[in-house]
Amino acid sequence: MLKRTTASDNNDDLRGFTIVELLIVIVVIGILAAITIVAYNGIQQRATTAAVTSAVDQWEKIIRMELALQGDFAQMVGGCLGRSAEDFPQTDEFAAGECLKENGASIDTSVSYDGDAFNGWTVDRPAGDLPKTTTRIDSISIKSRGIYGFFIPAADRVQQKPAAYLQWVPQISGSCGRGKSSLAQIPAGMIGGDLCFLLIE
Repeated sequence: MLKRTTASDNNDDLRGFTIVELLIVIVVIGILAAITIVAYNGIQQRATTAAVTSAVDQWEKIIRMELALQGDFAQMVGGCLGRSAEDFPQTDEFAAGECLKENGASIDTSVSYDGDAFNGWTVDRPAGDLPKTTTRIDSISIKSRGIYGFFIPAADRVQQKPAAYLQWVPQISGSCGRGKSSLAQIPAGMIGGDLCFLLIE
């Protein structure tokens, strides 16, 4: 006996997804995408912070080595740490030579590379260019792509011994490694804000 097919049988074979099922799939994919993006951004921020912290450690060793060889700094001077101004090329956000900027309603300051800071140095220096880091203090935006160094000869200090301050912008607030959070007192002559600094003496 032959079975007779009906329109309802054909409809069962061709049945697709309902609107509700499609919406559930889209929502699940959206949630997974959001989780992936958040995780990726966290990994990227930690990698940037690690790169800057590693550079700070490297510069600390170089400065201590230079002090051991020379005994003092030639003059009080500060600027971006690097081999030359070419480490800090012009970009949309930075002028040539700049490594640190503060912009706000009533403030617009920056720090640039100064070759005079390294007159007489005998130790090879690493490149100064680092991943860009940013932070915000109230209405002030702070951007960096390097480390700022401030060198003080022994004659210019009450303690009568040379010192260097390193300052940088952490991508993850408060991640200063061996440095101190800038919410503590900032040495004179250095840019303030939620930054990190390290005293070397």
